[in-house]
Amino acid sequence: MSRIIVLGLLSKHPMHGYEIQQILQKERVDLWTNLLPNSIYHALRQMDKEGLIKVHSKEERGHRVRVIYEITEAGKKEFKILLKEALKTPSRKFPSSLYTSLSFLNEITEDEVSAAIQNHIDDLEKDIIAWRHGEEKKIEYSEAPNILKAIFSNGIEHMESDLRLLYYIKDHIKELRYIAEEYSSKGEL
Repeated sequence: MSRIIVLGLLSKHPMHGYEIQQILQKERVDLWTNLLPNSIYHALRQMDKEGLIKVHSKEERGHRVRVIYEITEAGKKEFKILLKEALKTPSRKFPSSLYTSLSFLNEITEDEVSAAIQNHIDDLEKDIIAWRHGEEKKIEYSEAPNILKAIFSNGIEHMESDLRLLYYIKDHIKELRYIAEEYSSKGEL
């Protein structure tokens, strides 16, 4: 993900890492990726080594030197390859750690399960609010609001589906713990 984002931004014009980071924060890319600021700098260093980007110039800001990167021809080719690959790859993201943990609910107390699920619910509800707020802001300044509405709607629907599952789990903890105990006693998952 970081490679597509960095190459995509650099295909617009040369930038330094902090500028890329600011764009990602402004656009709230963190809402739909696990991209951390350090990932940007790591990606820049790695892609520079690979010849996908190169140093365009350096700026001195006080005691700091900002390295401004630009995309190379090899980077443009790689960017197109990554884009095509991403567009043709089905995005099936299951909450696999949640699914796995349901098999072992009997290993922690009911109160611990309930507290963890409630924390997950709270975080997801905050994310949904953030996405809705982001949608309003993005559409307000966009020339293509319909596609943005579709993208935000899709993301929110996924989170709402996960939220429904979490509420179900919360309401059926005793039953799920019993099932986990049964499977555990048989040596099954």
